[in-house]
Amino acid sequence: MKLFKAIVFLFVFCQSFSQNKQSNFSNFTQFEITVPFGLNEQKELNEIRSKPWYKPSGLGTKLGYGYIFHNWIGISSHSGLDLNWDSKLISVPIYAQLSISPKIADETRLITQFGFGQSFVLGRGNLAGNYYKARIGFLNNDDFSLFIDSSFYGFKFNQQSLNTISLGLSVFSFD
Repeated sequence: MKLFKAIVFLFVFCQSFSQNKQSNFSNFTQFEITVPFGLNEQKELNEIRSKPWYKPSGLGTKLGYGYIFHNWIGISSHSGLDLNWDSKLISVPIYAQLSISPKIADETRLITQFGFGQSFVLGRGNLAGNYYKARIGFLNNDDFSLFIDSSFYGFKFNQQSLNTISLGLSVFSFD
């Protein structure tokens, strides 16, 4: 009889825990567009106002799906395309991402995201490497985010590493 009571107690306890767990977790989808910036190589030091120091050097788009806990810590998987006009490369990063987004105002959150995975280059043989990214931005109304991020692709092309600093916009959809 004691064993039966223990099993019933564990069943009820686990059932209530799983119901709380389901209400604390939700799914989300993230779509983003980024514009990486590169150093303007035509800029000379004495040309302060005539040409910009940095110029757009590509375009990127990514899509991710993941889980978020209490609307402020999440884990997700992402993939997409990054076009780099300066080096004429198209890379496909595939990575996992950790998101931390504490609330800083009534409808605004500070969002930080860290990603790690692999990046593959299309049409350039076996060119691939580890992919790292770090991002900081603002999430408004849990719908969209404006951010700045930095990506490191982990391979060299023409004896140079491919690293970018980007500005972008993310759109979130929570279930």
